Amino acid sequence: MICCRDMNWNLEKKSKCLRVTLDTSSHIDLPIYSAPEKEMKKITKTSLNSIMSTGSIDKFFALRKVR
Repeated sequence: MICCRDMNWNLEKKSKCLRVTLDTSSHIDLPIYSAPEKEMKKITKTSLNSIMSTGSIDKFFALRKVR
């Protein structure tokens, strides 16, 4: 919020995101995602497995263990 104020941007709360209005013709929507820690671990593992199976990730990142 301090950053927005310093830059003269407007911060607006929406139901599923925060909207940062940069000027009269442009804005950025920042999605808000939340889940319990156990669910996030499951989501992360599932996502990594999917990425690894498609071969679309660098080996360095694919081999990192999700804790």
